[in-house]
Amino acid sequence: MIRTILLYIAFLSTMTPAWAAELPKALNAVNRSGEQRMLSQRIIKGYAQLGMGVQPQQARAIVEDSVARFEANLKWLEAFDATPRSSLGEMRTRWQVLRNAIKAKPTLASARQANRRGEAALIAAERMTRLLQNVLNTEASHVVNLAGRQRMLSQRLTKAYMLISWGDVSPALREELDTTMHEFSLSLDLLSARAGNSAAINAELEEQARQWNWLKTAVATEGAVNYRLIVAEASEALLLSAERLTRLYEVAGTGQARSIP
Repeated sequence: MIRTILLYIAFLSTMTPAWAAELPKALNAVNRSGEQRMLSQRIIKGYAQLGMGVQPQQARAIVEDSVARFEANLKWLEAFDATPRSSLGEMRTRWQVLRNAIKAKPTLASARQANRRGEAALIAAERMTRLLQNVLNTEASHVVNLAGRQRMLSQRLTKAYMLISWGDVSPALREELDTTMHEFSLSLDLLSARAGNSAAINAELEEQARQWNWLKTAVATEGAVNYRLIVAEASEALLLSAERLTRLYEVAGTGQARSIP
């Protein structure tokens, strides 16, 4: 793994036309690895919704779509030479355990177990994403990682809400919900204050703020069964905005290969 990273750093430092050609692929690797974080949480969210009967048809589609996307990203990252091999192996192992966990009929007990497996997959994806980000060590790689992490936080918050709503009253889950809300708001403020944002990026940040306020309001109304539907819909709307924003930063970053000191 170390040899692969060193070789890739040496390649990027040459600043030749080959560097310009490889930058889009390298940033896409950061994006895809970061997306795995989100998918680990979205799977559990959909699994919990399915168990509670919250938009069951949509919930099943969410789980199936997330599984397919996780596997497609994993296959892409396996084919990318600069992907750290040890982190890739860890992600593959954690993923297989998570996928096996969601084969069981969704009950609160099985959802709790699946959530623990999802947490391990999230940690593996986070580790890989940071390694890929640091290999590039550009402003673009950092902002793609930060914007992409908002996708995960939107799903992590909703996942925690659904599990609590289902009856999981563990203090750790409550702390997770509160911490996730704080982190999302902080990152949104950081991205909004960034001087290099384009008009399109600022417009999407405004849309993300609107969707975020909608989701926060719905999450705050705990105990109302009908609000589970609103939270489910708001979660997917916020995710779409976060995905568009990440892609905008990724595309913009291909022309900004400035290293961070």
